[in-house]
Amino acid sequence: MRPSRVVVVFSFVVMILSIAVTSSTVLAAAFSRNEVHIDWSSLRITTDPGVSISLTNNFDNLNWAIRASIYNVIPGWQDAIAQSYFEATGGGSAYGIASTNASGMHLFTAAETHGPGDMFSYAMAYRGAEFRVSGTGTVGISIDYHFISDSAVTPGSPTDHASGITWADLFMGGNYTEALHGSGTLSMNAFYSDGDTDIIRIGSYADSTAATLGPLPTPEPPTLILLGAGLAGVSAFRKKFTRRIH
Repeated sequence: MRPSRVVVVFSFVVMILSIAVTSSTVLAAAFSRNEVHIDWSSLRITTDPGVSISLTNNFDNLNWAIRASIYNVIPGWQDAIAQSYFEATGGGSAYGIASTNASGMHLFTAAETHGPGDMFSYAMAYRGAEFRVSGTGTVGISIDYHFISDSAVTPGSPTDHASGITWADLFMGGNYTEALHGSGTLSMNAFYSDGDTDIIRIGSYADSTAATLGPLPTPEPPTLILLGAGLAGVSAFRKKFTRRIH
């Protein structure tokens, strides 16, 4: 390869590298996304021989921590869902979605920044019922969950931060169990005497946070030097090629 061609190839490579570095710096953004689903069709309630439970529909005893919206999607059960988002300053977006239906409960939250600011979103959904026990023995309950997305991404800039939390939980008999990642089954057993009453609560929560604490970084001097070197090389070759023509 001729020296002049080497100069041109090198110059273009340098320019491409400088543009790539500049683009990745200027377009920096923090992003967080979290999504979870609880499959109601997988619900299983088991009892020892001679033991049965009946839903009492006494919703007032559920004592929901948050009563943003109350629905009775499935007879004998009560749904409590809440959704919200908060955007402080700067460029970006944040939103949370919570839904409950006959197939289950689904949450989705996301937050993203494109400049200085602090974005936050959350969503939660719970379904519960009070029940009465006939007979003495153990009652068991299980349900499947699936975390669809659990991600927090930053471009590596010290001014960016992204985080998120998701969980699914099951409460019964004064105890609870929870899951934080992946897919699986929540399950619990409790012992009851004849005539006891208790509450089953199944739910999930998700939130997303994204923050850019300062202005997005501008191209650094080394980047500008790379770009200048590439332009200088192309310019020198252009002058030499022009002289040959004339």
